[in-house]
Amino acid sequence: MGSHLALLILAVAATVLLLIITLLVLPAGIEFEQESGRKRRRLILGGLRLPVPKLLARRSKERKRRPRKRWSWSEVEPLLHELSEDDLRSAWKSTRGLFSCVRIRIHRLAVNVATPNPALTGFAYGMAWASLGSMGMPRQVTFEPDFTHTRPQTDYRVELSARPALVIVHGVLALWRLILRKPNRSKRLWRMTGRRSDHGRDGGR
Repeated sequence: MGSHLALLILAVAATVLLLIITLLVLPAGIEFEQESGRKRRRLILGGLRLPVPKLLARRSKERKRRPRKRWSWSEVEPLLHELSEDDLRSAWKSTRGLFSCVRIRIHRLAVNVATPNPALTGFAYGMAWASLGSMGMPRQVTFEPDFTHTRPQTDYRVELSARPALVIVHGVLALWRLILRKPNRSKRLWRMTGRRSDHGRDGGR
């Protein structure tokens, strides 16, 4: 009986570990879509597209409405004085690494060019297509003239995805290069973050 229970626990643990590894390795991200003024967001997990839970969307809206305390220049200035050429190179390397594992895919980007002046609308439409041709934009990007409205309208479907394992690795490397290997800088940042969190708690009371 004990051996069967141990095997069952081992099998469950192995299954959970395999599931975690799979989620870290498979692409994940978010998809933004707007069509006729209606916006949608979908989570991407292992190739599946799932609607964003209403609870997460509600919390995101509440977070946007909540007032934020910004860092003052007197807090940021000492950190800038500490930056060296090595820090800038590390920041560039970390930023390039993070962006290299993020994939941006444009499924559709349709822009209706519209202005209050029909002549200006035609001119803007021509300039848009000229720019599109010179930059070699993909065929998913299109422009259409709209002489019946005064404001441009954009419909789009854009996907941002990455492999979570790569993002975690590059994020940890960035933290190490810029903050963790310099104790004084990490302590100062922790103090600044603590003040902001205390301010948020006081504001919520």
